[in-house]
Amino acid sequence: MSREKGLTLVEIVVALLILSLILGTAGNLYLQGVLGWQRQDYLLEAQDNLRVAMDRLCRELRQAQRLDGASHSAELIFYILYPDDENHFTERKVHYYLKDNVLYRIWKGVPSPLASNITGFQLEYAPESEPAISKKNLVTVKLSGRVKNGIELTLQSKIRIRAVNP
Repeated sequence: MSREKGLTLVEIVVALLILSLILGTAGNLYLQGVLGWQRQDYLLEAQDNLRVAMDRLCRELRQAQRLDGASHSAELIFYILYPDDENHFTERKVHYYLKDNVLYRIWKGVPSPLASNITGFQLEYAPESEPAISKKNLVTVKLSGRVKNGIELTLQSKIRIRAVNP
């Protein structure tokens, strides 16, 4: 019997099996990492989108001179003083509303999208004792958005309108 050097078929099959297990595990770990990163990326994008919209809306609402009586739970209309020149201010209408999952802001009659993937825009006005919306000085704003993987996010803020004295 001659003794030749080399590997038997069984040794090669076992080596290939071990290699495929190692590569399969490494590939699965890599895939889970990429999917986790993608989920976090979607979540961050949605949070940023909501935060930008909420920051803009809150900043302008704090400067409001008065709320419009046509405002209701899904639409916000108010007036701010806007400088025309160095010494003259004009009261300008600002209007926020939700349509087709996009939050719009109308300024000088021109609608522009402020944030997308918005699933909810709710407003609550206080004090409850005041019947006229134009006399209310506290607005609670809730913005909701949906991430691509189905997670729902909600931001809420209470804004006191400094110029309105009920």
